[in-house]
This record gives sequence, structure tokens and C-alpha cells, in this order.
Amino acid sequence: MTRLNLDALVPAAPAQQIRQWLGDVEVLADMSWNLGDTKVLHLQAGMKHVVAKTGGGKRTTT
Repeated sequence: MTRLNLDALVPAAPAQQIRQWLGDVEVLADMSWNLGDTKVLHLQAGMKHVVAKTGGGKRTTT
């Protein structure tokens, strides 16, 4: 099983904010739907399970 890395999935600022709120987290699943730069992650921090949504930037269409 491949372990997911928070820093590889989201930019540094959202990753830092998640760690400030939750402490050390493990990414259990990437539940993103690949639209723009929105990420939806299932995280575990201790005994807590959390779904976090991050996003940023503007979506552009061509």
C-alpha cells in the first residue's frame, strides 16, 4: 500500500494550516474529483477522522 503524502498533494500553505489545526496527520485517501486545484482529503489525526477540502486559484477554461 502506497502512503499518501500531504506535502505532495497540497501546496505548502494549506498543508501548514492543516498541521496547525490538527497536528500530525496521516492522509488516508485522496477523494478529489480533479477539478481545478481543489483537493479533498480524508485525514486521520490521532483518533480523529477529518475530511479537509483545500482549493485556490481561479479555474480557467479554454
